[in-house]
Amino acid sequence: MQHEVLREQWVTTGRTRLYTRMALPTAAAPDALPIVCVHAFGTSSRIALPFMRLLAPRHPVYALDLPGHGKSKQERFTLNFADTSATIAAWMDALALPRALFIGHSSGCQTVLHFGCAAPTRMSGAILLAPSLDERTRSFVRQGLRLLRDFPHESPALPFVLARDYWDVGIVHLAQTVRFDLETEFLSVLPQFAVPTAVVCGARDTLVPPSWGRQVARLLPNGRFVEVPGAAHAMQFSAPQRLLTALTPFLAKALPATQG
Repeated sequence: MQHEVLREQWVTTGRTRLYTRMALPTAAAPDALPIVCVHAFGTSSRIALPFMRLLAPRHPVYALDLPGHGKSKQERFTLNFADTSATIAAWMDALALPRALFIGHSSGCQTVLHFGCAAPTRMSGAILLAPSLDERTRSFVRQGLRLLRDFPHESPALPFVLARDYWDVGIVHLAQTVRFDLETEFLSVLPQFAVPTAVVCGARDTLVPPSWGRQVARLLPNGRFVEVPGAAHAMQFSAPQRLLTALTPFLAKALPATQG
């Protein structure tokens, strides 16, 4: 049975055109809460597609390519959280989305945190998938080695998706992204982030291990930690069904319509 219809659309916000992927359900309640997926800097919404398909039967799911990324690569690249938050707010306005549950991945978790602090009324809850960067290993070499150890536990298709994303963003901007990730501290933001939040780590994630996820969850006013057995860093792409199973208790509370 086909539960959702995948759509692709250009969304205009002022002078900016943002490529948007949507998974729209055929049998959702009229007031079903939307879900918004936010990719990490340097990647794109492509990485969210397998998980979007699993979420879509009950709720509309959206994922945008941020400026300078993916198919929005023609727009001005930015690594400023204030600008990125304003971009997301304008994008939501253009789609008539007053409020949503947000899912961030890796450095995209920082984008979600800053947006939630800047516009708390627009976020009903959050899921932080593998929130980076593990500040206990803040160096280019150590992070690079951890990433290499992660790949054997991912889907064989992931390197090809990432290669396309890295090509789209460009080597100069990719280098800026790596430096930005290494220099950005976000633990101080966590106590200000009050929405119900699930911090999720894969048991096999060598880049953002479960021990780091537990620390992040403890610093959130309304956070809980969820571990996904057998999953690695890009769990929404490589292990979407296991991720959904692990998140079911949280989603049942955050998205009551999923109980129907």
